[in-house]
Amino acid sequence: MYLSARRKSLKTRKIIGLLIFLFGISLVTYPFLSMSIDDFTQYERNREFEEEISRDRHINDKIKKLYDRRNRTKTSNTQTNSSNENIRDVFAGEDSVNIEKNDLRDLGINLNKKVGFVSIPKLGQSFDLYLDANYEKIAKGVAVLSESDLPVGGKGKRTVIAGHSGYYNKVMFLNIHKLQSGDSIIVNFLGKKIEYKVYGMEKIYPEQGDKLKPIESEDTLTLLTCTQAPRYDMRLLVNARRVADNVQTNSVNNTIANDSIVEYISDKNVEPAIKIRKIFPYVISAFNIILIIIILLKLYRVIKSK
Repeated sequence: MYLSARRKSLKTRKIIGLLIFLFGISLVTYPFLSMSIDDFTQYERNREFEEEISRDRHINDKIKKLYDRRNRTKTSNTQTNSSNENIRDVFAGEDSVNIEKNDLRDLGINLNKKVGFVSIPKLGQSFDLYLDANYEKIAKGVAVLSESDLPVGGKGKRTVIAGHSGYYNKVMFLNIHKLQSGDSIIVNFLGKKIEYKVYGMEKIYPEQGDKLKPIESEDTLTLLTCTQAPRYDMRLLVNARRVADNVQTNSVNNTIANDSIVEYISDKNVEPAIKIRKIFPYVISAFNIILIIIILLKLYRVIKSK
């Protein structure tokens, strides 16, 4: 009688211990698994976007109108950007300045929906692209600051794309500090692809808006994210110049803009250290899932034991 009660007590303690362990491992697994799923499904989201754009019979007219409108307002846009001495700190949740919202709406473009994606072949990453950046949009992907130029190219134009340096269960712009001069950044805006190459990187304070002014006679792109953990009181700028329009995403800068995680891992042009950062969430997720299965099997055997 005593031995039977003792065995039941020991069995109960084992079950409770395994459940606590299972809960702890699941808690650790969730963020890494979420990162992996978000990264893995990004490839499919990009393909779906390109297919949707290709089915839109009016998209070429929309893009042509965008270019025509930007050309007609080149002088006024340059003046507007040059007079902006402060970066609107989108990371602090400040409201967006809707400089061109009405014009874009006239073209049938919904500013609250994805308008393209940004790909960084070296990092094996892509990000949903939005316009008229605000805190909500950079929580879902990356977004063009409305004070800067649209990502359609042009001399004297500068597009500034903001993104978090990691956001809850998403990697986001966490690894862009690993980019070097000559690395490619590809912007797909409404089906039109433009390739930029990195030429420099710097850290600034949010009030140093003059660092984001357009550069005369140059077509530039800047990736903007918060840095200087744990305060995150500075901003990292990755600056790039346009080198090509309508690029083929399977042949950019001698680096494959891979269409899957498998292709990225097998790409010999990417440094092993960069690959490790990319696949780290996948490895941790796979290991923990195996561990969870083992714990569940152990729990099942303990429950079934007499």
